[in-house]
Amino acid sequence: MFSISQNKEKDKILQTTAAAPLRVCIIGGSIGGLAAALSFHRLGAHVKVFEKSPAPFHGRGGSIGYVNNPLWEKLRGGVPMVRRGHRASRVQGAYLYGDLWAFLFEGLPDGMVTFDSAVDTIGDPSTPTVLGEAYDLCVIADGGWSALRERYFSSMLRLRAPVYAGYNVWRFRVERTHLPGWDAEGEYSDGGHHRTILLKVAFNDGREFLMGGTAIAAPEGAVAPPDAGAHRQMSEEDHPGAAVPQWYLPWYKTHFGGHVGGELYRAHVAAAAHGKITAQPQYEFFASKIVLGKLLLLGDAAHMASPRTGAGAHTAVLDGLGVYEALAAAKEGKGVGESLSERMLSLYEPAALQRAATLYARSREVSTDVVAPGWQRNSEL
Repeated sequence: MFSISQNKEKDKILQTTAAAPLRVCIIGGSIGGLAAALSFHRLGAHVKVFEKSPAPFHGRGGSIGYVNNPLWEKLRGGVPMVRRGHRASRVQGAYLYGDLWAFLFEGLPDGMVTFDSAVDTIGDPSTPTVLGEAYDLCVIADGGWSALRERYFSSMLRLRAPVYAGYNVWRFRVERTHLPGWDAEGEYSDGGHHRTILLKVAFNDGREFLMGGTAIAAPEGAVAPPDAGAHRQMSEEDHPGAAVPQWYLPWYKTHFGGHVGGELYRAHVAAAAHGKITAQPQYEFFASKIVLGKLLLLGDAAHMASPRTGAGAHTAVLDGLGVYEALAAAKEGKGVGESLSERMLSLYEPAALQRAATLYARSREVSTDVVAPGWQRNSEL
């Protein structure tokens, strides 16, 4: 990996030596899409990001389990991550998806990301075209339920679609003003195959929340998969005011009511009254092929894992850094008769495939202890 100072120097050299800017379109403006956009932009590419959401994601979404600050800062070319006026730290509380998203977004030029712009076709994979404009390379980063992946890659993949992991995560969220004196952050087991986790999350705007989730096994027929293109980090906001099922709080009290002097249960009672508790079925996926012509799968479109890994967003950041390193190497050593985009993709692909397979294996590993005893996936590799 390059150091930050080395990255800055390479940026200057490679931007001035490129004969013509690489034209790159990125479909999807979540963590993976923005990470790729930053890398391409820093190395002189002409980049456009198309995001179907009508508005930016500042302050939205759920908590991120693991954040390696230096890696996120490397994507920004060494710009420090600041939170509440201080260098960002986990000591302040867990990170919010929307705040991390904003850190990446603010490193891009105005107008590079176009919102309210759904893309359902990119034409011929060898000559991608979006909204009438041709590109040298198109990054598909539209999430784990990618409609574009289904359209272009599905016939070549070992897994054609995400596989149900055997359980729901019942996510909860409540502002800490409703829980004075609460201090029971951590992950807990009921002694069986149920787990619950509660995290203090510090918003950049000064608000503080409790967020977390409880893994509860459920048969596949009892859940419905998300729609194509669903955004996992936004899903808990898609059901404002959704009623908590009558069985949930009694169930939680039976399994976790005695933990930490009742503090876990108190937090869930507060969330039911003043916040939200919603179910999110868990699915797992990895792409055994991520390059087709000038198309590249990245982020959740290439790998989707249980949040219990704590590594989904982290792996998307690694994808973005991989883009930087592959493009930098391609610019320095492009082969005769080989386009810059082709060289970049060939350099990027091996490590990216390994990242996707490794994350999938880890997701399956952490899922085994929260599914019903004897349960088997419908699709096994």
